[in-house]
Amino acid sequence: MLSSQKLFFSLAIVTTLVLSQNFCVAQVKKATENSNVTRKIDEGSVKIYLLNFLDANSASEILHPLSRAAFSRIFVCRPLTNKNGLLIFGTKKDHERISEVIKSIDFKAQMGVEQNLEIGTLQHADARTVGDILSAIFPKSGKLTIRHNPRLGQIYLFGDARSTTVAKKLVQQLDMAARENAMKNKQEKKSKNEILMSVSFVVDAAKVNADQIKLLSPLTDAIARPLQRASQKGLLSMQKPLVAAQFVSRIRAADPMATGSKNGSFSNSSTSSNKQDFGISGTGQVVLNDEGTYIVKSEIQMAVKFKSDSGSNLEKSEIRSDIAVPLDHPVILSMSSVGGVKTAVIIRLVSVD
Repeated sequence: MLSSQKLFFSLAIVTTLVLSQNFCVAQVKKATENSNVTRKIDEGSVKIYLLNFLDANSASEILHPLSRAAFSRIFVCRPLTNKNGLLIFGTKKDHERISEVIKSIDFKAQMGVEQNLEIGTLQHADARTVGDILSAIFPKSGKLTIRHNPRLGQIYLFGDARSTTVAKKLVQQLDMAARENAMKNKQEKKSKNEILMSVSFVVDAAKVNADQIKLLSPLTDAIARPLQRASQKGLLSMQKPLVAAQFVSRIRAADPMATGSKNGSFSNSSTSSNKQDFGISGTGQVVLNDEGTYIVKSEIQMAVKFKSDSGSNLEKSEIRSDIAVPLDHPVILSMSSVGGVKTAVIIRLVSVD
C-alpha cells in the first residue's frame, strides 16, 4: 500500500511538471505569435526553482520588470504557489542569471532585509550609458541589482531601500545632465549658424571683348578648385576663366523646423566695375539641417553685355538651385552658355568665428 502511494505521488509530480512545461511553452508561443522575432523555443528549457524564505508571488512580482531588460525574448517566469517556487522557461544563459538573482532575493528575505524595486524612466539620457555608469559606481556587492532597457529607456534598480533611493537620484541627475548637455550642444550649433556666402559669376574670357577683359578679376584658389574638378570630368572646359561679378552675404542659417522664418534669407547683387557689362543677382535661403548640412535654395540671374560694331546686346540667364553645400567647399551651381560665352556660378560658404 505504501509503495502504491509513493508511485502515485511520483506520477503526480511528473504530471505537474509536464503540464507546467506545456503551459510555459504555450505562453512563449503565444508571446511570439504574429511577430518578426526568430522563434528559438526549442533552444529553451524549463526548470523549477524552489524558494526557502520569499513567497512565490512576491518573487514573481520582483522579477517581472527585470524580464525584458535582463533576459532573452523567450524568457517566461510563472509562480508555483503550491510548491513555493518559480517555473522558469529560458535559454541556458537565462537560467544562469535567474539562478543567481533568485538566490540573492531569497537570501535577503531570510535576513529580513526589505527589498525595493525602483524603475527610472529616462527622457534624455541613454539607458545603456546610465546603466554602465551605475554599475561602475555600485560594484557587484549584492546590495543593488542594476538592469537597463534601451528600447523603453528605463533603468531597473533592485536592492535595499537606501541603495535604490541613492541610485534613483543618480539616475535623475544623469538624465538632467544629458538634457543640459543637449541644450548646450544646441546652443553651440546655433552659434555656428552664422556664415558668409559668396556667389561668383565666372566667364570664359577667351570669348569676351578685349575692353571687357579689363573688368574681370583672377580666380582665387578656392574658386578655381571646383572648375578644375569639372574640367577633369569633362563637364566644363574654360580656356581663360575669370570672375566677372561676385556678391557676399552674411547669413544666419535657418532651422528647417522654423517654418515661415526669415532667418537664412538673402538678397544681393553685383556688377562689374563699370556697372554695365556683367552682373549677377540672387535671392534665396540657407538652411542648416539636423545632420549639420547646409542647404542652399536660390534663384540666381546673370547678365552679360556683348559689344560689336553694330552696337551692344544684353544676354540674360536664370537658374534655380536646391543643393547641399559643405563649409569651405565651393560648389558649382550652374554651367551654361550666355550669348556664346561659357559661364559658371560658384557658391562658397565660410563659417564666421
